[in-house]
Amino acid sequence: MALLVVLTVWVVLVLVSLFRSVTLVPQGFSGVVLRFGRYHRDLRSGLALVLPSIDRVIRVDLREQPHAVGPLQVLTRDDVPVTVSAIVHVQVLDPRAALLEVSNYKIAVGQLAVFTLRQVVDELPLADVLSERRQINAAIQQRMQQVTDKWGVRVNLVDLGPVSRIDAPPAAV
Repeated sequence: MALLVVLTVWVVLVLVSLFRSVTLVPQGFSGVVLRFGRYHRDLRSGLALVLPSIDRVIRVDLREQPHAVGPLQVLTRDDVPVTVSAIVHVQVLDPRAALLEVSNYKIAVGQLAVFTLRQVVDELPLADVLSERRQINAAIQQRMQQVTDKWGVRVNLVDLGPVSRIDAPPAAV
C-alpha cells in the first residue's frame, strides 16, 4: 500500500514537471528564454520545452504597434506656438535586443518620439510645419531609426497629425 502511494506521488510530480516544462509562444510573438537571468535562446511561435524553475520565457510581440504622440505644444523656429501630434508605427525585429539593450523599449520609443517630434518642429518655421508634412514625417522617422536600430526596433511609419497654431491669450486690461 505504501509503495502505491509513493508511486502515485512520483507519477503526479513527473506529470506536473512535464506540464510546467512546455510553453506556448503564440503566432506573431517570439519568446526569449532567460536562464538564471541571462540570455539563453530565442523561441519561435509554437510549443517549446524549457526547464521549469530555471528558465524564464518572456514573450515579445513582433507585430507592428502604433504609438500615439501628443498633442504637444511646441515653438517653431520663428517662435510661433503650435500644437502637434503624431502616430509612430514600430516593429520589433530583434526580440533579444529589445529586451536587453533598453530597459523598456515601449516607453523608450514613446519618449524618443516626443523628443524627436519637438526637435524637428522646433527647427522649422511655421510655414514649413504647416506645408511640409512628408518631409517632417521622413525626418522624424530617420532620426528615430538611428537610435532604435540598437534596440532591435524598426520605425515603419510616422504620420504627423493635425498642426494647429496656438493663439496668444487676450491681454488683460
